[in-house]
Amino acid sequence: MIELIESKHTADEADRHAQSIEQLCSEMNNENSKQGFMICELDKVTQVLRLLLNGLHNDKFELVPALVSILEVLNLPFERRKNKSKDVTFIEELLPDLLNALCDMIMYDIPIESDPEGQLGADWEYAR
Repeated sequence: MIELIESKHTADEADRHAQSIEQLCSEMNNENSKQGFMICELDKVTQVLRLLLNGLHNDKFELVPALVSILEVLNLPFERRKNKSKDVTFIEELLPDLLNALCDMIMYDIPIESDPEGQLGADWEYAR
């Protein structure tokens, strides 16, 4: 996912980024499965959140549904590995960065002029 967003060949395809993230999140959070992110992958989740927030700062508002999808998966319990003792270390190291990224998202407001119909703002407010 990170490679797709950062690739120089797909950097301007925000709708494709959003679609890929929404598909992944829908596979994790649906009627048949309620699977959160793996604890050991929280650094990647944080990186994706920061990349998407950077996209919003660059007026790529089509990323809002993807951010909403990620936040819905973050509402689920984190998945643990069989060796749970390592997960404690990962939580201690990775959770502060994730929380900082979430705080940055919470403080972001979609400019009114970029959302004349108000739908993005409504989705964003729901997610926050």
